[in-house]
Amino acid sequence: MDEEEPDVVAALREEGLSLGRPGIWTDPDQEVGVAVHVSGLFVGWLDVAWPHPTTPAAVLKGIVHVAEPRDERSRADLRAQLRRARKQRTRLLRVCSTCGESVVPGLMHEKDLCQACAERDRGVVH
Repeated sequence: MDEEEPDVVAALREEGLSLGRPGIWTDPDQEVGVAVHVSGLFVGWLDVAWPHPTTPAAVLKGIVHVAEPRDERSRADLRAQLRRARKQRTRLLRVCSTCGESVVPGLMHEKDLCQACAERDRGVVH
């Protein structure tokens, strides 16, 4: 972005986000993220994708466009979309039948078995 960037950065920091890799602003719990683009912000919840068998990558899901947070109305919209993304992520978490942990879909080996349990209990190599 141009001269507006400091306002965008300040707004994201106010929401408790910090710049992570790969260029996605995330909350401390890695639940939601924001990608900054010249056309505005893209808000979503964080999942895991596997571009290579041993290399996980953070990806945004349920993405919505939000205008740059230039005034209180647009900042309120950013806050609302972050809340929406957190709720959507929570609804989409899957529970592992072995360990009982709730994990994002990208960390599931099967419908009801997380990758960690598949590796530990079944000898699966990811």
